[in-house]
Amino acid sequence: MIRNPFPPPHPSIVRLRNLDAYECIATKLDIREFDSKKVAPDVKLKVLEAARLTGSGMNTQHWHYLMVQDPDNLKKLAEAATTGPWVAGANFAVVVFTDTQYGFHLIDAGRVAQDMQLAAWNFGVASGLYTGFNSKKVPSDVKLKVLEAARLTGSGMNTQHWHYLTVQDPDNLKKLAEAATTGPWVAGANFAVVVFTDTQYGFHLIDAGRVAQDMQIAAWNFGVASGLYTGFDQKLLRKNFSIPENVSASIAIGFGYPTRKITGKKKRKPLRELVYLEKYGNPFDKEKLA
Repeated sequence: MIRNPFPPPHPSIVRLRNLDAYECIATKLDIREFDSKKVAPDVKLKVLEAARLTGSGMNTQHWHYLMVQDPDNLKKLAEAATTGPWVAGANFAVVVFTDTQYGFHLIDAGRVAQDMQLAAWNFGVASGLYTGFNSKKVPSDVKLKVLEAARLTGSGMNTQHWHYLTVQDPDNLKKLAEAATTGPWVAGANFAVVVFTDTQYGFHLIDAGRVAQDMQIAAWNFGVASGLYTGFDQKLLRKNFSIPENVSASIAIGFGYPTRKITGKKKRKPLRELVYLEKYGNPFDKEKLA
């Protein structure tokens, strides 16, 4: 089991020490009020590194991040926020910019936001794609942990607007693969979860990315690898799984034990190409983190 390698949290945070990935997901909360204690620069850097290391659709890494830590700029950020004026009281903030040419850009935004929040929570600060699986079955208690991680994920306005279709029968996994335009490999997974979100909410795809990332992290905590895809033949999917017309799949994640050893090395752009400080376009220098 992977244990938390980071230092103990701030004493004001009540939680277990040495959290594993699942416990981190289960105990992280979204808050709107912050005390005046400054977040250490090395912790901020870890949060940004978590963003940099997050997977993106086709590894496009299409995002940029604006780091805001100056109090006056945080107030300006709050003035430009229609739903988040509380950000003025934060110690720092990260604005995620994604490339709208990619249909999955909001899902990726959710994935990276969730990773940054979990990285921060490792320090008491509130706030791996794989497609080759072996035949070893994932225990039912691990599957349940993955689903619990999905249930515990935060959603916009706590709407919890999602539903999850769990597929584990080999014949149904093949049917799922037939209805996948970008994920036929899911037929070889041990099980899969299809995430359905409510399209009436503008943030529904961001929430899909958040919940997918939490399920993947929870699974990896138990050595279970995963891959995701967003391309569906919605008509065939509805036919194969009796899905109502008013519901659409947002993302699917296939899970299973890897066929080879995974080293954890990632091909990611350096922070200097992704992060700006205080104003969009301003070069990032880690030495300037307050």
